[in-house]
Formats: sequence, structure tokens, C-alpha cells
Amino acid sequence: MPSTRRSPDITGEGPETLIPVFKDIADSSPKNATVWACLAWLYLLDDKPTLAFKAAKGR
Repeated sequence: MPSTRRSPDITGEGPETLIPVFKDIADSSPKNATVWACLAWLYLLDDKPTLAFKAAKGR
């Protein structure tokens, strides 16, 4: 039987707004793997796989 639950409305900032913020954080904390992982996901959401790969490597 299909689920009757409704998905919540999702609102918030888009990746194009968040990428510069996370880039600044990553540049100031280059050893913070969590920030680099978040930045990589943001690049993927923004359809930038090459930048996502570089961010995933911590660069």
C-alpha cells in the first residue's frame, strides 16, 4: 500500500548561496574534513562535479 504521508515543504538557501560561505570556512580550516565534505555535496547539488571531486580531496 502506498504511503499517504506528505513530504515536508523544503525551503532554505540554495547551493549557489552556501558555496561561498563553506569555501571561506574550508579555506580558514583546511584540515576540517567535515567542511570539505559539505562543500563537495554543495558542488554536486550545483552540478559542478569537478569542483566536488577537488573539495572531496580537501583541496
